[in-house]
Amino acid sequence: MNIDTHRIISFANLLISPSSMASAKRVAEEKNWINANGMPTRSGIELVRALQEQHNTRSVFRSFS
Repeated sequence: MNIDTHRIISFANLLISPSSMASAKRVAEEKNWINANGMPTRSGIELVRALQEQHNTRSVFRSFS
C-alpha cells in the first residue's frame, strides 16, 4: 500500500461509525478517493494535499502527514 493510500484509508476510518459494518477501504472507494486497485485517484490526491496543509493548524491532522 502506498503512503497516500494509507493516509486516505486512515482518514476514511475516522468517518465510519463504530457500529457500522463499512470498511474504510470501501468508504474511500465510494468517495472516489481510491480506485478498485487501491491507488489514489485525483480526488484522493487532493484530499491528501488538503490534510497535509492542515498539519500545522490542528493536532488531529498531524497523523496524516
